[in-house]
Amino acid sequence: MTRLRGLFAGLLGACLLASGLLAPAATAAEARADKPRLCLRGHVQNLGWQSWGCDDGRWAYAGTEGRGLRLEALQITMSNTGGTVCVQAHVQNLGWMEQQCGGDGKTITVGTTGQNLGLEAIAFGHMSQMSCGEGHVQNIGWQPRKCVDPEGAWMAGTTGRGLSLEAVRAGIR
Repeated sequence: MTRLRGLFAGLLGACLLASGLLAPAATAAEARADKPRLCLRGHVQNLGWQSWGCDDGRWAYAGTEGRGLRLEALQITMSNTGGTVCVQAHVQNLGWMEQQCGGDGKTITVGTTGQNLGLEAIAFGHMSQMSCGEGHVQNIGWQPRKCVDPEGAWMAGTTGRGLSLEAVRAGIR
């Protein structure tokens, strides 16, 4: 009887596998590994560098909400996107800084550290994937999410208003 149960379980598993209802563990792990992955890390006023927040099925996140702390710098890294991301920061009292670009496995940094200057806005775009994002702005809260096609760029934050960007959520789809 035990042998028949084992045989039945094996046949059922084979049928489910063949029908596509059950994926083998290795294939499911490979599928997760091949998905585009974006990670963000913020340098926050009075806190320093945060740990990485990655978009493993949700949005990558950096910064704080409801604490009145400015985001001063942002680091971005990604994998399995097959392209390049470009980010530009608008910094308090300095304006738009030079655009920074990098591909999979590279870490790019925008903004400043040690200068007590907040990010006021960022422009973010990926050259071969759709990207989406939103910003949490001082005295405003979360701005509406924006998505752009490859080679486009979305902007989070404000310019010319003296308001700090406090948090960012982003994803590559």
